Amino acid sequence: MSNSNSNSNKSDKLIDAVKELKSSQDSMERMFESKLDKLKSDLMTNVSEKVRALRDELSIDMVVKLNSMHCRVNNLEQQINQAENNGSVSNTQLSSSQNRNPLENQDVTIIAKCQNQITCC
Repeated sequence: MSNSNSNSNKSDKLIDAVKELKSSQDSMERMFESKLDKLKSDLMTNVSEKVRALRDELSIDMVVKLNSMHCRVNNLEQQINQAENNGSVSNTQLSSSQNRNPLENQDVTIIAKCQNQITCC
């Protein structure tokens, strides 16, 4: 009977060891899943922040460019109106200057004052 008791004792120890291993594996699995979830969350937050920052930067760049273009158009319209009021520019001169790049026109000097704090021209 001592042999059977010894075998039973060994079986109980073996069963206890397997249960402990299983418990440890379950604990490790939960820990890894938790760490992976945290890593995924951090990564998504990081990507979202970078996308938001790039979107903001693009929006600012677009506003600056649009303001600059708006100032240039306004200044050009003012110069055309002044030239028409002074009678110093004929219709043919106006149409030919409109077809050219105004920045390459040596006959026109542009002085711009913008109401915004952004430099226009």
